[in-house]
Amino acid sequence: QQRRLPKRSNQQAQSNSSRKTLELLEHFMPQNRRIYNFGVKTLKPRPIDPSDLARQIEALTITSKERYISSTPERILDAPDLIDDFYLNLIDWGKPTNMIAVALMNCVFLWDDNSGNVTKLLELKQPTNTNDDFEEDDEHVHYVSSVAWHSKSPYLAIGTSYQQVHIYDVNQQTCKRKLISDTMLDDDDRIPCLAWNQNVIACGTRNSGDILVYDVRQKDCIIKFQSHGQEICGLKWCPNGRYLASG
Repeated sequence: QQRRLPKRSNQQAQSNSSRKTLELLEHFMPQNRRIYNFGVKTLKPRPIDPSDLARQIEALTITSKERYISSTPERILDAPDLIDDFYLNLIDWGKPTNMIAVALMNCVFLWDDNSGNVTKLLELKQPTNTNDDFEEDDEHVHYVSSVAWHSKSPYLAIGTSYQQVHIYDVNQQTCKRKLISDTMLDDDDRIPCLAWNQNVIACGTRNSGDILVYDVRQKDCIIKFQSHGQEICGLKWCPNGRYLASG
């Protein structure tokens, strides 16, 4: 007896036809080609060489090595009674405050770069036996011998000709601390230079040539360096705060 095969349904026939169509398309049209390509064949991206990329970035960022310095000042500030002394450090520009502190004889003035205002921060009192027309050479005169801003706060250190360092809060315009005991230095000694390092401040001296290091949170001197025979005119901490340069 002859067996008849079952007839395929229309859905099965359509499915087989679609499968064959896809197989033909995959054979004649690879997947990396578009069906309708009217332009130029797309190129594959080239791998980037890190060294080549670094050279390209360097070429874009390189600027002239010569720094332009104007031959004329942008602004001139009047500074009478500025002491002409090589050893003294009488001007300093504060980064957090954007103010210039200038020591003029026995006074300290602040110039605000943002507003252009000038403020008198300090005026040292003179001994009773000093005349009004005093000079730096007079051993009885009190004058400001150095100024130094803290790098991260509105604190200004002010060295004097009578063995003291005043720590001022410029925002409040008040003296927070007075450093250096009279017993550590000679009577006519002065503080010609200062250098901050966080809460520590180094103070140069004249007669002894010593460097006194203070922690402003403590009362007494924490370190005393005796390495100079003459007056110290400059102090600078290295960025990591480990070394102190003096000259």
